[in-house]
Amino acid sequence: MHFGILGPLRVTAESRLVPLGGRNLRIVLAMLLCHPGQAVSTDTLTEAIWEQSPPRTSAKNIQVHVHRLRQLLGEERIVRQPHGYQIEVLRDELDATMFEDFATQGRDALVAGQPSLARSFFSRALELWRGPVLADLADVPRLRSAVVRWEELRLSTWEDRFESALALDAHHEIVAEVATLLAEHPLRERLRGQHMVALHRSGRPAEALQSYHDGRRILAEELGVDPSGTLQQLYLTIMRGQSPQPRTKEPSARRPVGQLPAGIPDFVGRLDMLAQMDSWASPGTPHAPLLLTGGAGMGKTALAVHWSWLHASAEGLEHLYINLRGYSGETPMPPLEALTYFLSGLGIAAELIPVDAVQAAGLYRSLLVDRRILIVLDNANTTEQVRPLLPGGTATRVIVTSRDRLSGLVARDGARRLELQKFTPQEALDLLTRISPTPISAAPAEDLALLCGHLPLALRVAAANLTDGRYASIAELVAEAAETAWPAGVELDDDVHSGTKIAFDHSYTRLGTAEQQLLRALSVVPGPGFSVSAAAALTSQSVTAALSQVHRLTGAHLIEQQAADQFSLHDLVRRYAATMSVNIDGPALRDRFRQALHEHYLHHGDRAARVAYPQILRLPRQSAATSPEEHAFPDADAAMRWLDAERANLIAAVEDAAGRDHHETVWVLADTLRGYFSIRRHVGDWLKTARLALHAAEQARHPAGQVSARLSLSMALWFLGQRQDAIDTLTPAVDLARGIGWFDAATSCLGNLGGIYGDWGKLTDAAACLAEALETHPHDGPLTTKASLLVNLGAVTHDIGHLTASITHHTAALAIFEQLDAPLSAARAEANLGESLLTMGDMEAARQRLDSALDKLKAEHDRYSEAAVLINLARLHRRHGDDARAAAFAARGLEMARAIDAKNHISAALSMIASLERDPVQHQHAIETARAGNSGYAEAEALSAAAQTEAAIGRLGNAAQLCRQAVTFSSAAGYRNLAAEALVQLAEVHEAQGLREQAALTAAQARALLDITGCKRFDDRLRPLIN
Repeated sequence: MHFGILGPLRVTAESRLVPLGGRNLRIVLAMLLCHPGQAVSTDTLTEAIWEQSPPRTSAKNIQVHVHRLRQLLGEERIVRQPHGYQIEVLRDELDATMFEDFATQGRDALVAGQPSLARSFFSRALELWRGPVLADLADVPRLRSAVVRWEELRLSTWEDRFESALALDAHHEIVAEVATLLAEHPLRERLRGQHMVALHRSGRPAEALQSYHDGRRILAEELGVDPSGTLQQLYLTIMRGQSPQPRTKEPSARRPVGQLPAGIPDFVGRLDMLAQMDSWASPGTPHAPLLLTGGAGMGKTALAVHWSWLHASAEGLEHLYINLRGYSGETPMPPLEALTYFLSGLGIAAELIPVDAVQAAGLYRSLLVDRRILIVLDNANTTEQVRPLLPGGTATRVIVTSRDRLSGLVARDGARRLELQKFTPQEALDLLTRISPTPISAAPAEDLALLCGHLPLALRVAAANLTDGRYASIAELVAEAAETAWPAGVELDDDVHSGTKIAFDHSYTRLGTAEQQLLRALSVVPGPGFSVSAAAALTSQSVTAALSQVHRLTGAHLIEQQAADQFSLHDLVRRYAATMSVNIDGPALRDRFRQALHEHYLHHGDRAARVAYPQILRLPRQSAATSPEEHAFPDADAAMRWLDAERANLIAAVEDAAGRDHHETVWVLADTLRGYFSIRRHVGDWLKTARLALHAAEQARHPAGQVSARLSLSMALWFLGQRQDAIDTLTPAVDLARGIGWFDAATSCLGNLGGIYGDWGKLTDAAACLAEALETHPHDGPLTTKASLLVNLGAVTHDIGHLTASITHHTAALAIFEQLDAPLSAARAEANLGESLLTMGDMEAARQRLDSALDKLKAEHDRYSEAAVLINLARLHRRHGDDARAAAFAARGLEMARAIDAKNHISAALSMIASLERDPVQHQHAIETARAGNSGYAEAEALSAAAQTEAAIGRLGNAAQLCRQAVTFSSAAGYRNLAAEALVQLAEVHEAQGLREQAALTAAQARALLDITGCKRFDDRLRPLIN
């Protein structure tokens, strides 16, 4: 079987063409043939076929194409590799490798002084070409590098063939061929020189000189440069009437340079990085340096060497490599020492190498100006160390690795930076599986990967220790690490220079004293990250000074920047810093670091809370003075953004303080976060901090702390629908607050109890609590508390059916919140007012209030209240007959309710959507959701909505049954509005069933209830039933 890519893609078997089928299959085969004997990743094949828009089934499609190719070519031809496929072809089975072999034999013969034999080999090589490389697939971007490479080799081989002809004095035979090729490629100076020599030796010196002038003009017009010195010298030789040498360019007998160290045989992962490096090296891209950066042990050298071997082998490149010792126990290598090493490798005798760095760099660049060579500058320390080693030619590629960001190379030299991150969990598992001599299960391997922080070096060292039998199992290694400050399993007993800690030591010793202290102090940070102001607080310095140090640590890849003002330490870096801190700082200073950090969170959290939710009752706390460097939060949005960014860190601080019995810090931070959680509804975090706060306050026997914690915990439980637990938690707080004279808190607790009872449907208990709250509220107490009570009272009177009173209470609450400039509370009050107006039947007033509240709640990011408004707007538009808008609002409400798991709102949205779609199954889902959330009001609504749909689709018996359930449920709970609505529907069902007398009687019952509530929106439906 023979394969051809030097022309349209072709496969022949026994001199017959093999039909290859569709385009995508041909692309897969072409990609494999362009990399014979090498694995081509599935991602690369996918990109080759579909570029940036692969289908979801792309991986499966690739498998189908490979299966088809195996059927056509034989099962053994295409081999599955870990991340792709590899085609197995002999060199004499592929025209491209045959061409390469003939061309190489020709060059060897030419160097050996056998031009006749060389010409024969070159001719045989060129005869293999049937047209442009992969002519039928030339538009595939992923194949362009192969097309360009082979076309360049073809032109070089033509030039070598002309060279051999000139050496044989066969200039007459090649004049026309050279002229034809030169017309197609007028910028190739070697070809231009061969044309001039052939013309001159054929007795046509004037035409030879004109060829030079043509070339000089074209170079000036297209590139703005003059001909090379070699071509100018040839021109002068002809001008003087002298005979030029037989060859315009002597074939070089220089030995190819190859300095890359051995790669890692079990290299895994980094597929995205490898793809980006392929892109960087693709033809037509700028020849700027590639900068691989990352922290100690991140695998920069392994990646650079692995890719360099793949690329150099595929492209036939020479390669230079040097370890610049930027981060090691030795002094970083000076540029002159590196240049001397490279020049020696390039064949310059020691006595000819300049001792001046500038002269050595000039010679180095001159030698590389036309050589296709790949240079790896490993472990660089500074930009100044690297810059003299950058060649000036356009045929070279340079890779630099460093733990520093080397921003100067990016700014001045156009370097492209790729930052290596720790392994993904899957990459870590792949590495351990590949290295381990025995099979390992996923769970222990994941534990080991977590211990190593997914750091490639640590993973390799740990795996080596397991292989050597230092540990009987992964579990033993992990258990030992959990009991020690630094995990011994990531160090090697017999090679201290290859362990993880020594790698960190090299980075640490390069830091200044201030950066070293900050790194050590950061080891006490309990959360996943920290801000610059937190770093400043840790070490009692200015934000400006801390910012400079943080930037230097980031540049050294000892800390990582996660967001605009959020930084983090890698897990192993944190343990390393903690080890150094314990040895250098000692326990007392580490405690001061923690206290400073806790005070930072208390101070900034208090400032944020005062701006974000000033209406929320909080523990009395004197606000600390603001530093001139600190920026105050300009508005609630800015304060909430800070709380969002710091949430995980604040919660970690609460847990850290709880573990160290810093009781007051626990309950004060939890108190600060209560208002935030009531807005954002991060219920898991809310429950955790509130329970820790309650335990801390009880341990310290601090009544005010207990009141605050019980208030917060009960709110979280209330939101989850665990109403009895919420009531049991909150009830003791009332007497605790009264006992210490904190009547504002007692009022708030009673108000919340009223809200919980009301939400539960225990409206009598709710009203009693709210009445007691109003009595308890001090006359000079905060207006926010009074307004909150009015909101809760408005909600209860709405559910009872006293709509006029409900509207009055919500209107009064709204006025107070607007007076106090409390936008979130005002928006919630306006939303409740809109709902009461909607229930009353005042549609226009309801629409205005709901639209206004929606805009404000969006701005305040209160998703719970926003979901309620969206559902009420859906109801409003449904009643107006605009089903399309109703469906849109209901869908938005459902999405938001599901995002925060608000089951009462989920049920209400499902009921609306089911009503619009007349879907009984979805109605049942709504009913079950309400029950799961213990929401009586939502369940009664869901029953009534389901009855309406059953009636609409003609199932009157089912409708009547559901109506009766809704009436019974609503009446028992005291939901007069819902009971009246269910009675209206039941009357209509009776009418449809022909039960006129029952219809009239049921309608009269509904009318009596509606007269109590003041609701007028059913008047038109009741009138014909009663009359």
